[in-house]
Amino acid sequence: MKVRILLTCLLIPFACAIAAEPATTPKPMTTTDGPEGTVIVRDMQIATVGDGMPLLVDLAYPKTASAPMPVVLCVHGGGWSGGTKESALRVDLAAKGYFVASVAYRLAGKSLWPAQIKDCKLALRWLRANASKYNINPDKIGAWGHSAGGHLVSCLGTMGDISSLDADGPFQGFSSKVQAVADYSGPTDLEVYFKHNPPANLFGPQGKGHPEIMKDASPINFVKSDDPPFFIAHGDQDKLVPIAQATTFADALKQAGVPVQLVILKNAGHSLGGAKTDPPCTPTSDQLRAMSTAFFDKYLNRISQMNSQISTGWI
Repeated sequence: MKVRILLTCLLIPFACAIAAEPATTPKPMTTTDGPEGTVIVRDMQIATVGDGMPLLVDLAYPKTASAPMPVVLCVHGGGWSGGTKESALRVDLAAKGYFVASVAYRLAGKSLWPAQIKDCKLALRWLRANASKYNINPDKIGAWGHSAGGHLVSCLGTMGDISSLDADGPFQGFSSKVQAVADYSGPTDLEVYFKHNPPANLFGPQGKGHPEIMKDASPINFVKSDDPPFFIAHGDQDKLVPIAQATTFADALKQAGVPVQLVILKNAGHSLGGAKTDPPCTPTSDQLRAMSTAFFDKYLNRISQMNSQISTGWI
């Protein structure tokens, strides 16, 4: 059923899908207390993209933290054409001392590739441009995403030096590279993934006749030795994104000399244990969350929150 849903989304007729995006009034920003001593900010506008569309982020950060904080940018899934930034915000990382942002990138159907990755890169540039304001470490930024979000963060990890993807939007001159990537269930070779069902709503009708467009959106084709460390998690029962998308990508990274931690979850489907499985998946979703946190701790040098705590009332 999940495969049918995704393919239906991907095959939306192009003529109906790419109507110009009208300028919209952004949602009012809200700030509330979150769990475990965190603050949650919803719907902060950081820029405008396309035809005046507001680019929004959600934030989560600890009320008190040692300076400067490492950062994790969260990127939601949803077949590139759905999903929300709210669902991807990892407040658990904020509770452990991270400054966390989740970006509402432009969705496929209204916006063709590479709008999605450009918006993610813009969010990274915004974070670095405001590093002193938010008391964050611009040299320690990671990215986490699931499914389509896993694809996009893998692109961030392998395409950080492609200047054309940074050509649009403000905060030019700031880097959009990341120092660590956690990819959950993400497709990494789109030419193979969409061999029989090209994603018309992501690439438009030209995607079917020009597979090189999909090659240019596939992180596996941009692996190089100076890519950041990767944490890759995939379910051995994933019927939506074949497990080979993870294992082949991990092998390519290893061959290039990039540090890789590949976690194959037994009995897990595409959601990686988000729903109950019988038998239970191994490791569990809680254990996987702890493993990815330890990965970020290692490569982003999380500073202990026990000493030199200061107020983080920046927003």
